[in-house]
Amino acid sequence: MRRALLLALALAAGACNRGGTDEAYSPPPAPPPPPAPAALQPLFPQGPVRLPAPFQGVEPGMRWADAVARAPALAREGALVDPAWPGLRFTADRAGDQVARVSVELPLGADAPLAAAWGAPTAGEDALGRVVDLWWAPDVGLRATLTAPFAGRRNLVFERYLPAAEALARLNGRFGFEAQLSLLGADAASVAAAFGAAWTAPEGPLLLPPTEHGAGPTVITVEWAGGRIASFTAVLDHERDARTHPALFQALARGRGAPTVSGGVHRWAGAGREITAVRDPATRSVTLAIRAADGGLAHSPTKAP
Repeated sequence: MRRALLLALALAAGACNRGGTDEAYSPPPAPPPPPAPAALQPLFPQGPVRLPAPFQGVEPGMRWADAVARAPALAREGALVDPAWPGLRFTADRAGDQVARVSVELPLGADAPLAAAWGAPTAGEDALGRVVDLWWAPDVGLRATLTAPFAGRRNLVFERYLPAAEALARLNGRFGFEAQLSLLGADAASVAAAFGAAWTAPEGPLLLPPTEHGAGPTVITVEWAGGRIASFTAVLDHERDARTHPALFQALARGRGAPTVSGGVHRWAGAGREITAVRDPATRSVTLAIRAADGGLAHSPTKAP
């Protein structure tokens, strides 16, 4: 009797364990497959480059808090899912307090409907030398990049951009990217008011949009003296197009004249400023260093107020 009871208990325990194990390891439902490339056409209407509707108004350059308020799923799930487009995830990447870029993974062959909507792309390359496709919308400062194929997908990335000629233009003695505010001598409150979410307060750096061929943001690092900006450096790149890399120096010289060149360092002086520029062929970037021409502002970095 006792042996029969123990055997029954053991069998019951085994049944419970098997049931729990089966339930715990039941495979999750497979994600829906991405739509066929031809079915993507309604997502990208013909006309200039624009963000697809499933981004729900989340745009590159807006404050992250505003993006989450507009689309709470970004905070909960890290992506937006539109029932009309099963198999696609619409994501946003954060840099500091702003939305750096938004993107959606598309199936191979998506370049065809994109070209039908926006026209033929411009071929570029990524940091590994792989071909990417580029489109621009100058009227709204938006760039779309279709990345190289990976694992059967291509990522379509939307970013704000600032053309090199505009960023480096001379405006009343300062750069085009200083249109809102002349950085030399500015205090932190003025920078925050002028640049908003692009300013990673309290010490920086200032993260501005990339150039039309830049792989990353235009990064401006500031140095402080007496609570004001004493000098700053700016790194601009054209990494995605080797052919137009000289455009950075051409834009820099326009309106400033020929530089003094020594040891690969280009120098300009004027409008109370000293500007030095160095080119890095490996990254196709130009690093600028700007300080007051009279040397009256300290060059060593200090804390922002």
